[in-house]
Amino acid sequence: MAFLYVNPKGYEVRSFSYSQGVTFHECAQKYKLQRLDGWNEIGTSAARLFGLALEAAIKTYHETDLDLEAGIVHFVNEWTDIKELHTFERWAEKNDFSPRAKSTLKRLGIRGFRAGDPIKYTPGEGNWENLLQVGQEMLKLYHLRLPLSPIDLSAQPQFQIKHYKELFPGTELSGIEFVAYIDMMARDKNSLGDARFWDIKTSGASLDLTPGILALDQQIRSYAWITGCADGGMIYFQKQGRGLERGIEVSLLADAGDFKAGQSAVVIKYQEAVEAVPARPADPAKPRSKPKEAVPAVPEETWIVENESIIEQMFQHCGKGQTKEEKDARNIFIRENATLIAKENVTRQKLHFVTAHISLSDQAEAARQIGQDVAAITHANAENWWPKTGGVRFPNNRCCTCQMRGICLDSPELRDKLVHRADDAWDIETDND
Repeated sequence: MAFLYVNPKGYEVRSFSYSQGVTFHECAQKYKLQRLDGWNEIGTSAARLFGLALEAAIKTYHETDLDLEAGIVHFVNEWTDIKELHTFERWAEKNDFSPRAKSTLKRLGIRGFRAGDPIKYTPGEGNWENLLQVGQEMLKLYHLRLPLSPIDLSAQPQFQIKHYKELFPGTELSGIEFVAYIDMMARDKNSLGDARFWDIKTSGASLDLTPGILALDQQIRSYAWITGCADGGMIYFQKQGRGLERGIEVSLLADAGDFKAGQSAVVIKYQEAVEAVPARPADPAKPRSKPKEAVPAVPEETWIVENESIIEQMFQHCGKGQTKEEKDARNIFIRENATLIAKENVTRQKLHFVTAHISLSDQAEAARQIGQDVAAITHANAENWWPKTGGVRFPNNRCCTCQMRGICLDSPELRDKLVHRADDAWDIETDND
C-alpha cells in the first residue's frame, strides 16, 4: 500500500486532510519539518484552543436540549482545563500527567504539548480571563440567534463526523485516503428533511458576506465532495474586543426597552463608573495650595440606539463641541431617544450563519485538487525534495513569521526559541480539521 510519508514515530501515514494541503501549499519545506521531522511550535495559540473549547460547548448545548447554562458550564470547565494544562510546570515528565489532563489533551487534539508551554494570545484576544468572557457571550448570542438560522431544531444535530474516501483505488497510490471531520451535520428547515453540513469557525477577522461567495472556499468544497452533501454552511464567530464607546455595534443579550434580545444596536454613549472623591482642604504647608471640592460618584451607563443615523441627528441638533451647553443638550437628547442597558447585557461579539450550495462541477474540481496535492506530496517524499516556497516580501512574506525560520536560516539559537522536537513532548497524532 502507498503512503504519504513516514512520521517521526516511524509510522507510514496514509491519511490526507485539508489542513495538510494548506501547509503544503504554504511551503513544502515547512510541511516536511512538521510532518516528517516532528518539529512543533513552542506554545499553543489561544485562538485554536478557544475554538475547540467553544465547539465542544456548542455540542453539549445541543445534546442537553438547548440548555444554555449547560453549554456555558462546559465551556468554562474546558477553558479552565486548558489554562491548567499550560501551567503545570510541576509535571517534569510526560508520564506524570493526570488522567483528566490526558483526556483533555486527547479530546482537544493538542499536538506537541509540553508542561508549562505558554498559551499565545493576540493583542485583540488579550488574555485567558478576557476570552473566558468572550466565549460565554458567544454562546449566549448563539442561543438567541439559532432559532433564526436554517437549522431545524426539531432534530438532533450530529457532531465531529468522520468521513474518508480512498483517492486512487487500484493504482500505485492505492491506500491513500482523504479524511475530514465535519463539525456539525444538521437537518435544514428550509428543505424537505435534507441535511446540511456546518463548519464552525472562530476568528478575529471579518467574513466576506457576499451572497454565494462561501461556495468558493476550498474547505467547504472539499467537504461537499467527501460527504456527498451539496449544501453546506459556516457558523462564523468573530472575536471582538469588549470595550465600549460611541459608534460601536453591539448585540443585545437581554431585552431592554423596545429592543429584544438578539437584536443589533449601536452605542450612542458609554460612561465608565467614576468613584467619588471627597473634599480636601488646602494644605497649610503649601502657601499656594487650594481646597478641593468633592467630586460625586458617576455610575456606569451604556446607552444604545437603533443605528448610527440617530447619532448623526444628535450631533446636528446638539453640536459636537465640549461646552457645557452642548454636553447638556446631548445628554437630554440621549435620555429622550436612547435606551439604557446594563453593560453585561450587550456584546460586541459577532455571529453569522452563512450557507452555500456547491455544484457537482465544483465538488469535482475540489477532488481533483486534493488528488494533485497528494500526488505532489508523494513525489516530494520519493525524491526527498521539499523546496522552500515561502517568501519575505509582501504579500508572500510568510517566512518572516514562520516558526520554522530558525531551521531554514541554520540558526540553532533561533530554532530552539521557536520550536521543539515532537519526541520532547507528549504528542497526540490527529488530523482533526
